[in-house]
Amino acid sequence: MENLADALKFGFAVVVFAIALTLLFQTVGLAKNTADTLISEADSTTYYTYIPAPGDETISRDPNNHNVATRIVTMQDIIPTLYRYSVESYGVTIIDKDGEIVTRFDTDTEQICNVLDSSAVNLERKQRLIDEIDMYVLRPVGAIPIENIDNLRELFEKIYKQNKSNTNPRTYECPWAGNQYKQWVAQRIDSDLSGHTAYFDLTNLGTQSTNTNSKNHVSCVNEGLINKYMNNTKITKFREYLILHDKNNPELDEGNAFYTQPDGGQLPDTIKREIIYVEIDD
Repeated sequence: MENLADALKFGFAVVVFAIALTLLFQTVGLAKNTADTLISEADSTTYYTYIPAPGDETISRDPNNHNVATRIVTMQDIIPTLYRYSVESYGVTIIDKDGEIVTRFDTDTEQICNVLDSSAVNLERKQRLIDEIDMYVLRPVGAIPIENIDNLRELFEKIYKQNKSNTNPRTYECPWAGNQYKQWVAQRIDSDLSGHTAYFDLTNLGTQSTNTNSKNHVSCVNEGLINKYMNNTKITKFREYLILHDKNNPELDEGNAFYTQPDGGQLPDTIKREIIYVEIDD
C-alpha cells in the first residue's frame, strides 16, 4: 500500500509538471505573438500598400518593360528620400495627376540648368537631357513629355525659379548644384517643402542669407509641398516607381531597365536610379 501511495504521488507530480510546462510554453508563445504584433503596429511600413515586385509577371509595365511600381506612399514617406538625392546621386521627380512635373531633384538636371543658356553647351547635350527625362521619367509613367528646348526652359523656370535683381538677372538657376554647396542643397529642399524663398550668399558658402540681391530659389509650389499634399483636410497619396538605367550605355536599356548583381554587390557606377512619385486618386 505504501508503494502504491508513493506511485500515485509521483504520477500526480508528473501530471502537474506536464500541465505547468504546457502552460509555460503557451505563455511564452502568447508573449512572443504579442511582442511581434506591437512591433508590427509600430512599424509604419506595415501600412504601405505594396505592388508586385520585379520578377512578378503580373506587374503592370510599359511596352519596353521600364517601370516598376513598388508601393503607395505619402509626402511623409517621400521627404527622407529628397534629403538623400544629392548624396546618393539619384533622381527624384514628383508628378501630378495631370501628368505634369511638379518638381525634380537631380544633380545632373540641375547642372544642365545652370549652363543651359551658355553658348558652350551644344544642342546635342541639351537634347540628351530631354531624352533622358522623357525615356526614364515621363514615358514609363505616362506623363507629358518634354517636346523641345523651349519646353525644357519653361520647366526650369517653374521648378528652379529665382527672383531677378540688379545683380541677379537670371529667372532660373540652381545655385546649390556642385559638391561645394552641400548645405545649400538642404536649404533648397526646405524651400520647396515649406514654400519660403531661400537665399544663398556667395561670399559665405553654405550659409543662409537674408540678402534679397543674393542668388535665390523660389519654392516650386507657393504653399510648399507639405501644405499642398499634407494639409488638414486631405493627405495625398502617390504611386512610387523605381527605374534603373545605364548612363553610359543607353542602348542596353531598351527592353530591360533592371540590373541585378548575382553576388549582391553594389550596382555599377554608371547605373542611375530614377525614383518617380505620381499623384493618384484615393
